[in-house]
Amino acid sequence: MDGTCIYLDSPLDLAARFALWFRGLVPTDVDLFFCDDSYSFNGSIEPSMSLGDVVAIAADE
Repeated sequence: MDGTCIYLDSPLDLAARFALWFRGLVPTDVDLFFCDDSYSFNGSIEPSMSLGDVVAIAADE
């Protein structure tokens, strides 16, 4: 795609909830990534992921 980003200034858990909600709106053939503003963590958001899975992206880095 075009590399468009959505930035949120929020606690991690709220950003992860938004990412999961947004993943449900976007076709599955579009890759979505969860990261912070400095890319100190990033990971792909899959349709089957839970809130804990998305939050773990940040914890794993």
